[in-house]
Amino acid sequence: MNRKIARYTLLPLAGLGFSAAALLGTGAAANAATPAQSSTTAVAATSSAGAGNGSQSTHSTAMTINLANNTDQDLTLVSSSNPYGSWKTPAPQTIKAHTTGTMSDTSSNIEGAQIDATYALPDGTQVSIQGLVPLVGSNGVSGSTTNPAAYTLHGQSASGWSPTFNFQLSAK
Repeated sequence: MNRKIARYTLLPLAGLGFSAAALLGTGAAANAATPAQSSTTAVAATSSAGAGNGSQSTHSTAMTINLANNTDQDLTLVSSSNPYGSWKTPAPQTIKAHTTGTMSDTSSNIEGAQIDATYALPDGTQVSIQGLVPLVGSNGVSGSTTNPAAYTLHGQSASGWSPTFNFQLSAK
């Protein structure tokens, strides 16, 4: 799939015979964002086309995921990934019974931020969770268990560039 990125470069006002203070009014320039800051953030945040893995954005996204293990069994990490960013707090290897495990990341990739984690219970049941913070579109969570007859998994999404998503795993 071909994707396009719109790039804008703002030239400094120096040498053009006027200043930001003159355009914004006396004293306003000191309190206003620079044109480069507001323009590049707006372009990255409103662009509907990304450039694929590895492309960098001028806006940073991040997320924290909390997984509450409300069962009587420990969860053991099977796999985890953070395809677009870097871990701030990697997915914990074990989430003890009746405790909460936390994982978090940060990303400046045009795709946004994403965390995927899969845990196993001693009975073989697997629990998969995902959090997504795209630069364009809505944040989201998804999750599943391989044994829905025995366990329920609830996920709660949140808005913003650095949300906290909460999941609760419970035995039926």
